[in-house]
Amino acid sequence: GSSEIKEKSLVLLGENYLRKNDLKNSFKTFNKYINMYPAGKHIPFAYSRLGIIEYQRGNYENGINYLNLALKFKNISYRVDLSVFLANCYKQLGDYKKAINSLEQMIKLVKDENLDPVYIKLAEIESEIGNNKKAISYINKVTGNPKSQFYHKANYIAGNILFNMSFYENAVKYLNRNAKSDNDYKYPSIYLLGEIHVINGNYFTADQLFNKLSNTSMYKYPGIFGNGWVAFERGNYTDALNNFEKIPSKASIYKDVIFYKALCYKKMNDEESFFIYADSLKHYTSDRSLIKKIEYEKFDYYLSENRLNGAQKELNKLKKTDKLYYQYSRGLLLYKKDKYSDALIIFKSLVNSSKLRDFTGNIKYRIILCNFKLKKYNKSIELINKWNKQLKYYNNEITILKGDIYLKSGKYNKVVNTLTNYYKKAKEPYKEIALRTIAWAYYKARNYGNSYTKFKEFTKHYQNSKYINEAYLELGNCAYNLNRKQEALNYYKMVKGKDEIQKAIFRQGKIFYEKREYIEAIQLLRSFINKYPASSVADDALLYVALSFYNMNQPDSADISAKKILTNYKNSNKYFDALIILGDISFNNNRYEKMQSYFSDIIKNDNDTFRIKHAINSFVDYFIKIDKIKDIPAYLSTNYGETLRNNPDYSFYITDYLIMKGYNKEASLLIDNVIEKKLTDKKKFYLGKLKIINGDTTGGLADIKLLNNKIALSEIVKFYYNIYQYDSLIKYSSNYLSKYTSNDMIIFELDYALFWKGVPIKTKQIGSVPYISRLEILKLIRQYNSSKDISLFNLLQPFLSNNDLFTKAYAMYLAGLIKYDSGNYKNALNYLLKIKYIYNRADIIVKSLKICSDILSGDNDNESDKIVNEIKNYEKKTIYNY
Repeated sequence: GSSEIKEKSLVLLGENYLRKNDLKNSFKTFNKYINMYPAGKHIPFAYSRLGIIEYQRGNYENGINYLNLALKFKNISYRVDLSVFLANCYKQLGDYKKAINSLEQMIKLVKDENLDPVYIKLAEIESEIGNNKKAISYINKVTGNPKSQFYHKANYIAGNILFNMSFYENAVKYLNRNAKSDNDYKYPSIYLLGEIHVINGNYFTADQLFNKLSNTSMYKYPGIFGNGWVAFERGNYTDALNNFEKIPSKASIYKDVIFYKALCYKKMNDEESFFIYADSLKHYTSDRSLIKKIEYEKFDYYLSENRLNGAQKELNKLKKTDKLYYQYSRGLLLYKKDKYSDALIIFKSLVNSSKLRDFTGNIKYRIILCNFKLKKYNKSIELINKWNKQLKYYNNEITILKGDIYLKSGKYNKVVNTLTNYYKKAKEPYKEIALRTIAWAYYKARNYGNSYTKFKEFTKHYQNSKYINEAYLELGNCAYNLNRKQEALNYYKMVKGKDEIQKAIFRQGKIFYEKREYIEAIQLLRSFINKYPASSVADDALLYVALSFYNMNQPDSADISAKKILTNYKNSNKYFDALIILGDISFNNNRYEKMQSYFSDIIKNDNDTFRIKHAINSFVDYFIKIDKIKDIPAYLSTNYGETLRNNPDYSFYITDYLIMKGYNKEASLLIDNVIEKKLTDKKKFYLGKLKIINGDTTGGLADIKLLNNKIALSEIVKFYYNIYQYDSLIKYSSNYLSKYTSNDMIIFELDYALFWKGVPIKTKQIGSVPYISRLEILKLIRQYNSSKDISLFNLLQPFLSNNDLFTKAYAMYLAGLIKYDSGNYKNALNYLLKIKYIYNRADIIVKSLKICSDILSGDNDNESDKIVNEIKNYEKKTIYNY
């Protein structure tokens, strides 16, 4: 009995020392017990305690030996707890595999004991090595049992794992279980919930959660720290510092206080204070995780200031501090240096690193940015969608980036859809960026009206923006494209920016040229060239100077300006345009050898269809002028045989021009004797076209219809447009658009036919001049016919002054119709009688003249009879029954 009491007393003494954390005496006592009672009943317990003591002293290998000795005894009741200590020893030695194996072995051995501590430890280890899915599967074995004594601990660990995975919504579910009841993990869970809400930008909710902690005694300082952190994230750095000042240096969280104080001063651009606090951190902690973070912040400070030498020095320090932080920072520096491919390789290698979990979101964001910079737009969008839930902290940046991606990849509707609602609620600076991107999307989509509205809104709200001059420039461009040239001039004059002003002055000169105010154009553009000779549009300006002189019939001055493009801007994309001017001047002055030299350069080396056609047509004009039209085939074959063989279309350009000039016989000979010996589809097409021109409409149209290709369908559409056969026009234009890439001219011709048939227009988007204004005036006429709203007359001025004669004629028809319906017959006649002189299209002329006939009948029978006869003559041109 007394021996057993002595034996037990020794064990209790050792345990008492252990609970007092007197590891030295505890170890001596349990070691003494083993030596005195090698067969004692408490031997496994003594070994277990020696293992735990060695673990706590950091002697992990010894700890493993003692714990394994204890675990050899099969019937001990506390082996589950020992397996957790054993796993911790292996983990501390970096042997995660053995740590996991020891725990999994315990699961196989134990049948009736509570394995929750094992599952929790497995979850922690699997999470640390990045096997988060496995970690969650283990922890859920505990979280699924609310009666477990480890239930709240498991929920906290699950929340922490999911937090580190950036799965914040899932983390909140687990943490809320703890936060809503009293338990040991309530307040740690509330703190973690606060962190999640900060990351998601829910600062008000985060503040409330941290306030709950501030009102407790144990978690008061973490709560105050949380309040300071919220203020920091809100950009209220003074408030943040005030909160941090309330936390005493004895608080366990004080090292984090020093860290965030440094960050506050960094954000406030107080370089001296930032580095004082950053350098002092090592005096408050030896925690390597925080030390490497502050070293990174120093690097980031220099990087954000674009002081790359300083950044490189800090990067060299990080190389010694932490390998992963070094790699991450190196990726950022490479990105800053525009080395996106190299940066992408680094970021991809780090994306799954659990040790960089604080930067996981930024790493993923940088991967997306690198793909964007490398113009891998689809990949960028794919990654945004894949990582959307994990990038909530970057919600603003990601939304703006999506808009930019869609803009650069030409998906303009998606830009508008992505940013319009976002912009209305966005904070600065994102609101400004979103508005600018929307304005650009409309502009790129040629929706100049909406683009004008958005750029106008931009100039109203962002007068101090660095993009204000760009906005004025684009307002001018929008007004220009909406044919409001005087307004465009006014906006161009408002541009002050260093780069933008060059484009604005050039644009002003271009408008003067287009308004045929050539002297003003020359003066402004010459001044521009002298002031900005290296401008990207200086050669364009010189071209407009040359064209202005040419149009003023001053060929010598035009010749000098055009030649300056060839000598001063040798790589100019206006080189061939200058050759056109020089060739035309030579042609007009009968200097045919020079003309041949200039135009030969275009035919042999240019790739612009318009200029090549012009050059070829000029040769045709030359042979017509000297009355040697029959010599064209031989001349072209001799001088440009190889070029014509390599570019068969050039011969068809000649054919088209001969047909246009009325030389149908010569065109037929060219097709039969020169163009391609084989009867190709294109040759068949031209033979059919010539049949139509020479009077065999049925035969020619039948030949073309048999081809059923793009060119043939286009010609058929044109044919039915010219003879006013609207049903066939609808049929073949619809057929064309269903088979081939959208063509604005074909879309217009379809909508034009639908207009005359009285069918609602359901058009695809159209973006090119003159078809935009044509469709707009047709829609306005339809709107008036259904509403009879005479106030629509006020919208007609831009259409009445439009350079496109179709648009102008239809606007005059609507103006006359509104005046007619208003009883103002004199003004109605003034509009309607002029249409036939503006646009010689029978259908609109007939429709206008019928209103005139109605006005004049009875009052002026002679004039009315004249108009009736005129109507009959125009109706003969059509097969449409008015």
